[in-house]
Amino acid sequence: MSKPNLLFVSRKWPPAVGGMETYSYELYSGLLEKYDITLLALPGKPNGRPPSLLSLALFILKITLYCFFRGRKFSKVVFTDTLIFPAALAHALVNPKGNRISVFYGLDLVYANRPGFLPFIYGFVIGFISLVQNVFSKIVAISKSTQMIAVEKGFKNIAIVVPTLPSQGFTSQIPKEFVVPEKYSECKYPIFYFGRLIARKGSLWFAKEVLPSIKQDVLFFVSGNIMDPEYAKELISLPRVVYLGAVPSDQIVNYIRTSSLVVMPNIEIPGGKDKEGFGLVAIEASSVGCRLLASDLEGLSDAVQNGITGYQAPPNQPEAWVQKINEILKQSEADRKKWIESSAKATREIYSPKELIRKFSELLES
Repeated sequence: MSKPNLLFVSRKWPPAVGGMETYSYELYSGLLEKYDITLLALPGKPNGRPPSLLSLALFILKITLYCFFRGRKFSKVVFTDTLIFPAALAHALVNPKGNRISVFYGLDLVYANRPGFLPFIYGFVIGFISLVQNVFSKIVAISKSTQMIAVEKGFKNIAIVVPTLPSQGFTSQIPKEFVVPEKYSECKYPIFYFGRLIARKGSLWFAKEVLPSIKQDVLFFVSGNIMDPEYAKELISLPRVVYLGAVPSDQIVNYIRTSSLVVMPNIEIPGGKDKEGFGLVAIEASSVGCRLLASDLEGLSDAVQNGITGYQAPPNQPEAWVQKINEILKQSEADRKKWIESSAKATREIYSPKELIRKFSELLES
C-alpha cells in the first residue's frame, strides 16, 4: 500500500545547530514512516551557523514558485517556521482545500521586540502573517509559553506539540572513558551547568545570588561557549565557580551523571527580547540520568515535569532556589538512585518520538 504524499518545507536544517533545526529534523525523520515526503530544506553552513540572508531570500523564492507550480499534487504540507509563509500563500492559491500546518517557535515571535532595523521590519511581517493566518489549517506551538505569545500576537487555532528526545546529540553518543577533573573529585556536591553563557540562561545569576548561600562543600562547574566575553569574565571570576570550557558532546553525559545536581536557572529578561522556546537540553539531561533543577519559566515549564522528570523552582527567587537545592542534596543515596532511574524512564516515555509523530499525524489527517 502506497503512502500518502506530504510536502515538508524547512529553512532550518542541519548542519545548522539549534532547537528549530532539531525539531524539524526529528519531525521529518518520524513522518517518513507514514508519508512519502518531498523535502524542500535550506541547510545551514558547515560551521553550524544559519544560512545568509541572501540564501534565505533565494530559498523563499524557490519554495514559493515550487508550491505555486507543483502544489496541486500535495494535499498535506508542513511548514516548519513562520518566515516561509509566502510558500503557504502560493500553495493556498492552487490547492485551497489542502491541509497546511505551520510550526511556531518562541524566537519567531519575540524577535520583533529587539532593537534594530531587521527586528522592526520583522514586526510588520509577523503582523501580516497574523492577518492571513487562515491560510494554515493549524498552527503548532512547541510549548505553552510559545502558544501564549502567539495568542498575544493575534494568532488562533494553535495546538501544542512539544519536541521529542533527539536521535542525535550527546544522548546518542557512548561516553568515552571519563577522567574526573581534580576539583570535581575533591568536591562533595558538584553542581553542573551546561549551555550558552548568556544572561537569560541564568548561570551568572545563580553564581551571584544562589551559590553563596549554599553550604561550602558545593562547587559550581560551568560548561559552555562564551557568547559575551564580559559576562563570562564576571562569572568565571566568582568564588566557587569552575569553568570547564566547552565540554565535548561525548563527555557531557559523564559530567551530568557524576554531578550531584544539574541546574538550568533561566531568569526573566525585561522587555521580552528573548525567550526559552522549550529547553531541549532539559529533557536530554534528565533522560540520561540526573537530578535536574530548572526554572519554572517559559518553555522550560514544558520541558520539566515537576516531581516526575525533574524539579522546578521559581525564576529570579534565590531563597526558593537555595531551599530546593538543600532539600535535594539531603536525599539519601538510595533515594537519589531511585529518583535518577524513575526520572530518566519518565522522560524517555513522555518525550518519546512516537508521541511527536502521533500528534502530528492526527493534525495532518484531521
